[in-house]
Amino acid sequence: SLREKYSNAELRESFKQLKLQIQDLENTFQSLDKIEGEYQNYEGLRTLSSTFINLKEIIRRAKILDLKNVAKLSEAGYVFIKFIQNYRMNPFDEDIREIFKYIIYNFKAAALDKPNEDLERFISYLNDPVKIFTQQNKK
Repeated sequence: SLREKYSNAELRESFKQLKLQIQDLENTFQSLDKIEGEYQNYEGLRTLSSTFINLKEIIRRAKILDLKNVAKLSEAGYVFIKFIQNYRMNPFDEDIREIFKYIIYNFKAAALDKPNEDLERFISYLNDPVKIFTQQNKK
C-alpha cells in the first residue's frame, strides 16, 4: 500500500529519508545508554540537542508526505525535549526513557498510517510536559 500511496519516485525518496530520520532519532536516544562519568546528566542533555535537527527534518518530510500525525508528534517531541533541557532534568530517568521509546514507537506507527487510539492524548502530554511530571508526582 505504501507503493500505491507514494507512487512517484520523489515521494518514495522522501519517505525513505523520513524513515532514516526516525532511525537516527532512535539511535540518539539509545546512545544515552553509553554515556557514563561524573557529568553524565550534562552529556546526556547535550546529546539530546542533536535530536532537534532530526525533528525539524521529520516535520519537513511529513508535510511533503501529508503525514499530519507524524508532523504533530515531531513538534510535540521537540517541545518535550526542550523542556527536559531547560529544566535540566535527568535524561536517564526511567520514566523519561520510556517516553523516548514511546515517541519512537509512535513515529513508526504514524509513518505507516497505523491507527493509534491514544496518539492525540500522548501528543497533548508532550506539548505540556508539566502534566506528565505533576501526574507522576501524584502516584
